[in-house]
Amino acid sequence: MKKKAVFIIYRTNEFKYLSSTIDTFYKKKIPIEILFLSNEDKNSFKYYLDPKRLKSSILKKIKRVYFTKSIKLQNYIIKNIKNISFIFSLVFISENRFLIDKKFLNLIKNKWCVINHGTDNFAQLKDEKTDFDYNPFFFADTNYYLNFGKKWLKKFVNKRTIFSTKKIKFKIVGNSMYSKKIFKKDFKSKSDSLIYLPYPYLKERYNADFSFQAAFVGRFIDMYYFYRKYHKASIFYSISKQIIHILSNTYEILKNFTLIKKYYYFENEYQIVKTISNFCKKNNLKFVIKPRLKFPFPKLYYKYADKIINDDESKQFPSLLQQEIAKSKIVIGHNSSAIYETAMFKKISINIEVPKIAFHSKSSKALFTFLPNSEWNFSKVVYNFKIKEFLDKFDKLNIKNLEIDNNQHKKYISKFCGISENQDTGEKIYNEMKNYLK
Repeated sequence: MKKKAVFIIYRTNEFKYLSSTIDTFYKKKIPIEILFLSNEDKNSFKYYLDPKRLKSSILKKIKRVYFTKSIKLQNYIIKNIKNISFIFSLVFISENRFLIDKKFLNLIKNKWCVINHGTDNFAQLKDEKTDFDYNPFFFADTNYYLNFGKKWLKKFVNKRTIFSTKKIKFKIVGNSMYSKKIFKKDFKSKSDSLIYLPYPYLKERYNADFSFQAAFVGRFIDMYYFYRKYHKASIFYSISKQIIHILSNTYEILKNFTLIKKYYYFENEYQIVKTISNFCKKNNLKFVIKPRLKFPFPKLYYKYADKIINDDESKQFPSLLQQEIAKSKIVIGHNSSAIYETAMFKKISINIEVPKIAFHSKSSKALFTFLPNSEWNFSKVVYNFKIKEFLDKFDKLNIKNLEIDNNQHKKYISKFCGISENQDTGEKIYNEMKNYLK
C-alpha cells in the first residue's frame, strides 16, 4: 500500500500554489489528503479566506479533513505519520504554528516540504523561529529567487534560520502555480480588456507611519460603504469603522503633510484610475478593476470601471483573476505578484512603482527593485512607471506602443518563473520525489 501525500492549507488562496502538485500526484495515483486549518480569529480581516469555502473541481476526488485548532492538526499528523510519505505546506515549521519538541521533529524528519510562494517564505524566516532539525525540502521557483532570498536573509536577519543550516534540501522546480491546464499555450483572447489591481490599503499592516497610504488612497475610502456592501457588517460596526478611519487617516495626513502633499493633491489613486479610464476609451478596451476584499477600496471605481470583480477567492484552479488575465490585453498593478501569472499567460504587465515613503522598513523595501532587468521592470515584458510618469504619459499611449517581445519574454520566464511549457511544476516536483513515494 502506497503512503499518502498530505497537503496543508490555511487559506483558500493558498490552493493556487499547491494545485499543480496536487493535480499531478492525483494523476500519478498517489494517495492524497488535504488538511484544512480554519482561522481561529473570527475578527481577522482575512476571515473570508477560510479554507472551508474553497471551491475547485479537483477537490471532489480527494479526501479532505478539517480542523479549527492547530494542535488538533498536529496531533492528526503525529497519529498518521507512518502512512504519510510527505507533508506539503507553504510554511516552515516554527514555534508560532506548532508545539515543537524533539519527538515531533523526528517524526516529520525528511518529510516536510515547503513550496515557494513569493517572498512570504523569506518574511517568515525573518519573523519566526525556524531553526529546527527536521531536514525539510524547499521547492524554489528559480535559482535567481533562491539566491535573492539567501542574500536578503543574510543582510536583514540577525539570527539563525533554517536557511543558515545544512538541514534543508533545495530543489529548483519553477513557479509553483504553473499548470498547462491553467496557462494554456493556445489560449486566444476572447475580449479586449485591461485589468487594474488597486494599491492595497490597510492601516493594520503598518506599525507606525502610513501617511502615504492615507494620502494616496485612504482619503477616498468610505469604510461604512465598504463594510456594509462587501462584508455584510452591521450598521453600528460599519459606522464605527468609518469614524475611526476618518480620524486616523486625517491625523496621519496632517502629521506628515509636507512629505505627502503631492500624493494628496496630485499623484493619487483617483488620478490613476482616471488616467487608465482615458487610456481604455482611447484604445477601445474594457476597463476591469479587481480589488481584494481584505483591502478597503474607494467607491470611485464604480464611476470609471466597466466591470468590478467581487472575488472572495474561494474559486481556485483556476482562480477568477487567472480567468480574467487569460482574457485580457494588459494587467496593471503596484508591485503585484500577479506579474508572474501575467507573464505565464504572455500578457502585457505594467507596474506602477511604489515610492520609498510607502515602505515601513529597509528590509521590506529591499524585497522590491525597479532597476532595469528586474521582475518589476523588464524591457518589452513588464513596463515600469513612477506615479508621476504614469499620470503624464500613459493615457497618451497607443496600445501598439505596448507590446511583448518574444525573446525578452523567454528570458523573463526563464529567470523569474523557471517554467517549461511542456511540463507542469507539479510534474517536476513529482520527479524529484517519486523514488520516495512508495
